[in-house]
Amino acid sequence: MKLARHELIHNDSTRSSYSDALKQKLPSPNFDDGNPINAQWDVTFAKIQETAMQTIGFSSPSQRRKGKYNDPVLAKLSEQQRQLRLRIYNDKATITTDLRSRRNRLLHQIRDRCCELANNVLDDKISRIESTSGSHQMFTAVRDISYRKPQQLLLRDEAGKYILHRQTANNIVRDHFKGQFLSPGRTPIVPDTTTKALLCPITSDEFRRALHRLNNGRAAGPDDIPAELLKYAANELAPRLATLLNRSFERGEPIGLGDGILLCLQKPNKPRGECSSLRPIVLLNTIRKAVSLIVLHRITPAVDKFLSSHQSGFRRSRSTADAVWAHKWICARVQTYHECIHVLGIDLSRAFDTIDREKLLGVLETFLQEDDLRLIRLLLSDTTLSLRVGSQVLQPFDSNTGTPQGDSLSPVLFVIYLEVAMRDLASHPAMPPDLLQQMIVYADDADFICRDPALVELIQVHAPEVLARWSLQMNTSKTEHTQLQRCVTPASTDPHARAEEEVWRATRKLGSLLGDAEDVSRRKSLAAAALHRLWTVWIRPHRIADKTRIRLYNCYVLPILLYNCGTWALTPSELRQLESFHRRQLRSVLNVRYPRRIPNAELYEACEERPQRHRIVKARWGLLGHILRRPRDIPAFIQMKNYFAPSDRGKWRGRPRTTLPRVLDKDLIASGCGHRLRSDTDLEALRLLAQDKRTWKALMTTIADTLPAKGDSTYADTTLCRRLAKLRLAQV
Repeated sequence: MKLARHELIHNDSTRSSYSDALKQKLPSPNFDDGNPINAQWDVTFAKIQETAMQTIGFSSPSQRRKGKYNDPVLAKLSEQQRQLRLRIYNDKATITTDLRSRRNRLLHQIRDRCCELANNVLDDKISRIESTSGSHQMFTAVRDISYRKPQQLLLRDEAGKYILHRQTANNIVRDHFKGQFLSPGRTPIVPDTTTKALLCPITSDEFRRALHRLNNGRAAGPDDIPAELLKYAANELAPRLATLLNRSFERGEPIGLGDGILLCLQKPNKPRGECSSLRPIVLLNTIRKAVSLIVLHRITPAVDKFLSSHQSGFRRSRSTADAVWAHKWICARVQTYHECIHVLGIDLSRAFDTIDREKLLGVLETFLQEDDLRLIRLLLSDTTLSLRVGSQVLQPFDSNTGTPQGDSLSPVLFVIYLEVAMRDLASHPAMPPDLLQQMIVYADDADFICRDPALVELIQVHAPEVLARWSLQMNTSKTEHTQLQRCVTPASTDPHARAEEEVWRATRKLGSLLGDAEDVSRRKSLAAAALHRLWTVWIRPHRIADKTRIRLYNCYVLPILLYNCGTWALTPSELRQLESFHRRQLRSVLNVRYPRRIPNAELYEACEERPQRHRIVKARWGLLGHILRRPRDIPAFIQMKNYFAPSDRGKWRGRPRTTLPRVLDKDLIASGCGHRLRSDTDLEALRLLAQDKRTWKALMTTIADTLPAKGDSTYADTTLCRRLAKLRLAQV
């Protein structure tokens, strides 16, 4: 029996009755019955579980097997239809003509109700994705459409035969992960038993904000408390939980938050039957996630000051886009000048699972407050993992290695740890002093930008030894050395031939290929695959409205097609091909096939769409403005400055290639705004302009309005658009 927690999400009356009942059962926030804090904590969560069982109810296994929707109206119609069916086939003396007509009407009502419920489910999914932005929208869409039921755990013995005894296979997997997460040579983190109150106690508002930020639909941890039970009773729970947590520090009675359930999933494209091919997934208690959010909110300002600007992962106002932007400007440099730049990408094996917690706490002591350290120690102490295979949960084992994954704090602790390791590498006598300034890092994906090939060899020699001192394992077999250099022979118009001559174009960095044409080609393949996965939606146009189908496409397919499109520098031909591909997909969504035809202009109007060049230009200039408002020492701005630095190698002769700087400059020329992007001085002028978001948005609008190409029937007249754009810009 599972709680029908979807009732809390969709039913306001259920949510209200649950919160009211819980408010009556909980004692006052400052109530103290004299029992240990852990006992009072457990009683609180027992009351949460009890209240949920009484007010929310359960979704029984029989209901889940019988139908896809737990709807009372549908259940009533189905029961009426069932009774009529029994009468038709069992009552031989009755004339069934009228009964059959009534049953057919009920079947039509059931079908219509199922369509209505299906559309409601789609609307909920669409709204959830539409509420996100940027790359997160793409990752959410990929996760939804790529979901596959987990495969059964299979292991092979030394002879290569499958182990059929379930308990034996489970014990082997448990011992394997116990060896990973429990290091005999490391001392576990000791809980803080100091009888001292926090200097800045946790407030009920902090707890309330953290509970509201919990995500719906996530698997529960060992306490079997889903996030919805805490999220939709945050106002009632926050004061009591904050009081108990503060008292635990006052009395030196740490609350146990370290339990977790360990799941193992088969890694894609890895051989089945080996423990090394299993990926560990940890399910933490939901309340631990809330406490982690509180700690993260408190330490974020100090962490931002501590981390170097080369790290883009898990930081506010930073993403994969600005890291890819930096790579694209490096590629533009080598396509403009006779230069060769080396990019060395290192790979860390099980990066999050190898951290030494004692060393991590030692690093945190250098820049965090005492309260923050005590809270983090609470989260890192007494951690245990229990392997769950199917419905069987094995005996738990202690874990003293790595950051417990599954909450929002763990990745931030990792990037802090990696930062210190990289500083240690940069301080090596053989390394240049500006090594960190010439790095592009996103989480554990670290790229060294080297102009001297000798530096590449030095990093490959010394980095494994230095990182090993911090318990980080550099996988030398996966180290990627990319040599960025323009080919000597004239570039072929065939993209496949060009990719063979310049191998670096097919190098992938953070989900994007360095070559723009190659990246667009890959994006189109992924978008076509995503469209195909939703084929059951597209082949039923009579059941789903066109507007809903377009929203589905814009949520599940378009983010995959246009991922990091703001970093693209496409030629007019490549842009037309991309827009043609997009229109073909729109026609598939609307079920427009030969002999039926629809002109491009009518297609855009029916879908309430515009040519994709508008989205791309908006993303490009929005990303540029965002980067220009960041500090000067981030990799994206450093590489833009380096692009305009003088070179003693000279430029390539002939027609310049289409690169990101040239496309940006062409946009400025077409807009007639009076700005250019040809030198470091122009870059500084744009940086000054970008500080005023209103002025920058006006510039973006002007550039977008000058996009129409004369002679194309799907666009307006270019001259008129440019004149109107200049008038709007002059009014700002």
